[in-house]
Amino acid sequence: RESDAHVERLREEARRARELRRKAPLDDAAAADEIARALCRNPEEYSLWNFRKERFAERVERYRRLNVCSEDVSVRAEEREQLIDMWKGELDLTMRAIRVHIKSYSSWAHRLWTLEQGLRFSPEHYASELERELALCSKILQRDARNFHAW
Repeated sequence: RESDAHVERLREEARRARELRRKAPLDDAAAADEIARALCRNPEEYSLWNFRKERFAERVERYRRLNVCSEDVSVRAEEREQLIDMWKGELDLTMRAIRVHIKSYSSWAHRLWTLEQGLRFSPEHYASELERELALCSKILQRDARNFHAW
């Protein structure tokens, strides 16, 4: 049956992504992209979200160390901009996953964690993102007031 074949493809894709998660270094962009694709098809793979968390947390820590150790303002500013882009990319990824399955605990948990990280390196971006997040939650609740997954 076609639905059985589809489920089997999803399982195989998830297996490959979990294997990547175990073997790939956190800075491997190709692995991160493959894992993102898998999460957009099956957002309940929480171990894959953990790879994304570890990858992002490592980048935040790198930025923190750079701020402490480097006196080069332009290098720190460039690293901060790259971190903000990565942060927004994570938020975008969670939104794509939520569109696939709006009640995915794993997607919403990763989204909350990602939002909170913004306070560590860009309070002004965090504030504007939080306003958008409140508008998103309001929209979701208007569609279905029983959807407690959206904060």
